[in-house]
Amino acid sequence: MMSDLVQWIAVLGMTGIGVLFALEVRRWRLVGPMMTRGQKVLRVLLIAFVEILFVMMLIGPALTSRKHPMTALLFWTTCLVLGLTVVGLALLDLRMVVRQYARMSREISRDLRGGDRREK
Repeated sequence: MMSDLVQWIAVLGMTGIGVLFALEVRRWRLVGPMMTRGQKVLRVLLIAFVEILFVMMLIGPALTSRKHPMTALLFWTTCLVLGLTVVGLALLDLRMVVRQYARMSREISRDLRGGDRREK
C-alpha cells in the first residue's frame, strides 16, 4: 500500500515538474534575455536531477525490498547525494538571482539619480 502511494507521488511529481519545465522554457522564449545562459543551464540541471529523484522513487521499492543490504545502502546513498546536489544547485541559483536583482536595482537607482540631475 505504501509503495503504491510513493509511486503515485512519483508519477504526479514527474508530470508536474515536466509541465513546469515546459512553461519555464516557453517563458524563456517570450521574455527574452532576462536570464543568463548559466542560469538556464543550472535550471535544466535542477529539473533533470529532480526528475531522476522521482524515477528513483518509482524503482526504489523494487531495488531495496528483499535484496542485499548493500544494494539498499547504495541506493539510499545515491538518493541522499542527489538530493543534496539539488539543494546545492538551488542555493547557487538563488545566489545568481539575488546578484542579478541587486545589479538591476543599482542600475535603476543610478538611472533615476542621473535623470534628476539632468532636470535641474
